[in-house]
Amino acid sequence: MSIKSKISNYYLFRFTSNLYFDRSNFLFFLTSVGLNAAQIGALQSVYFWVNLITEVPTGVVADKVSKKFSVALGCFLMSVVFFLFPLINSFYLFIFVLSIFAIAVSLRSGAENSLIYEELLIAGEKWEKKSKKVFTIGNSLSLFAVGAASLIGSYLMTKSWKHVYWTLSFIMFLSGLISLNFNETINKKLRSDKKHESVTKSLFKFIKTDKNYSYLFFSSGVALLFSIQNPVFVFSQTLFKFMGFESYQASLALALIFVASAIINIFISKYSFWETRTFFYSLFILTSLIYYFLPFTKSVYLSILIVGFSSVIQSLVLVYMEHYLNRVVDSKIRASFLSVNFFIISLFSAISMPIYGAFVDKFNPQMVFEYIWFVPLIGLAVITLSIEKE
Repeated sequence: MSIKSKISNYYLFRFTSNLYFDRSNFLFFLTSVGLNAAQIGALQSVYFWVNLITEVPTGVVADKVSKKFSVALGCFLMSVVFFLFPLINSFYLFIFVLSIFAIAVSLRSGAENSLIYEELLIAGEKWEKKSKKVFTIGNSLSLFAVGAASLIGSYLMTKSWKHVYWTLSFIMFLSGLISLNFNETINKKLRSDKKHESVTKSLFKFIKTDKNYSYLFFSSGVALLFSIQNPVFVFSQTLFKFMGFESYQASLALALIFVASAIINIFISKYSFWETRTFFYSLFILTSLIYYFLPFTKSVYLSILIVGFSSVIQSLVLVYMEHYLNRVVDSKIRASFLSVNFFIISLFSAISMPIYGAFVDKFNPQMVFEYIWFVPLIGLAVITLSIEKE
């Protein structure tokens, strides 16, 4: 398979595997089966903590056994979860099923982009230099898929939730089959080498050095940004409803944000300025600025624009982080090391999510930004210090 075919397969996978028809309506689904706000918050917490616990072990499995197998298994587990969703209405069964979903997400994270990056690396310096652009287009396709699927899901839910989730189950099964078409050249070479160290031993040896330890601080800075952005997305519908939108308008707004973010990301990827460290730093400053001004706006449309900008920023930061870390780590532990970094992000989000929810309850979805706008600046300070240690 040519490198262009491999990239096309990666793009196809990123699109199909992110066709989440329930993304903008998930809260409505949970309330439709009788769950209250406290139970929904508990489910979100369970998801983050299970994802947190399984992130690193699944990364080690991907490096030691097969990244392709890890991604495919994650998709097949998601397919099972989505098939079961409309058949259950018990809070405790939802805890069990969402725990499986969290494991499935862990199996995919880190391994997806590692697979294509390693193929670009093998193809030569010309293709390796294009990895940021490839990742950006992949992320943009993911955002576009989420947005388009949300719009379709809003229609399917008028038929029944089975239409939503069983269609999604089929799509995830199909994505698993597509992922089996990935090449895994480097992993095959490593498994044929009987003299190489264990993945776990190599991972800890890599992290223990002073220089490499700083990469974890880099991820912690990104995690501080995401610890604010992730709750913003989760509670964005609450914000839009608070500012005057009806439920269906809030769902539509969120879907359009994903689509618009995808288009903007693809446009930005055509230019080289976004790959610079200065631009990367400016994304953190811009996030703080727009969050600082959000409590003062009275326009729901301006708040939608701010959340949309936040979505674009998160996608660009994620691409920069993955490319930066892919470049400095050995292929043998690439998925494991990325999983360690996603573990840090999950940890920060697991802690911030209930705190953010409590602030929303105590104040309101708009005023909470008065207390969080400066957090991205702290993240930027941590990143600056970590990079200076290189």
